[in-house]
Amino acid sequence: MSEDTFNEELIEEVKANEQIWNTAHSDHRRASKLDAVWYDIGIKLNRAPAQCRKRWKTLRDRFKRENNRLKGSEGQAASSWPLYTLLTFLRPSSSPRAAISNNMAGTLPDQTYRNSSTGEQSDSPHSDPLSTFDFDSTIHELENLRSNSPLDLAPDELWFLAIGKELKTLSRKRRIHVRQATLKALYEDLEEE
Repeated sequence: MSEDTFNEELIEEVKANEQIWNTAHSDHRRASKLDAVWYDIGIKLNRAPAQCRKRWKTLRDRFKRENNRLKGSEGQAASSWPLYTLLTFLRPSSSPRAAISNNMAGTLPDQTYRNSSTGEQSDSPHSDPLSTFDFDSTIHELENLRSNSPLDLAPDELWFLAIGKELKTLSRKRRIHVRQATLKALYEDLEEE
C-alpha cells in the first residue's frame, strides 16, 4: 500500500470512529476504548496501531496548521495540501482549547478520582497503585494480547502495554513518579550485570 493510499484510508477509518477526533464524544477520554479502536484500525490497514496513531497525529497537526494559515489569510484561498479536503470534518473540533493559568487555581471544579479495579470514588488520588492493582486481570489481558495479536511483541512489551491502562488512572504527577521508579530499577539492574 502506498503512503498516499495509507493516509487516505487512515483518514476514512478515523472519520468513521468519531471518538478519536471528537472531543465531545463520550468515549474520547476512555483510553481502553481508544486503544481497541486503534487496534482495529491497525488490523484493517495492516499496520501497527502505534504507527497509525503517530501518522494520524501528524495528519491532524498538519490540518490544524493549514486551517490556521487559511483563517489568517485575507482571502479564503484553498489549501494546496491534497489531504486538506478529506480532513475538513475536523473543523468543529479543531478550535483552540481555553488556556488555564496559575492565577485560576481554586476556581477549577473539584477532582474526583476513580479506582479502576473497585470502581470506588474518592477526593484524593491513589496513594499506592500496587495495592489496588488487579494482577489477575492484567495477566489475563496480557495472555489475550499475546494470543490474539498479529504483531510480534515480546512478553515484556505486552506487559508494559497491559499496565498502561492502570497508569492512566493515576494523576500526572504519580504517573511520572512510577515511570521514574521503573527506569531507576531498570538502570540499577543493568549496572549490577
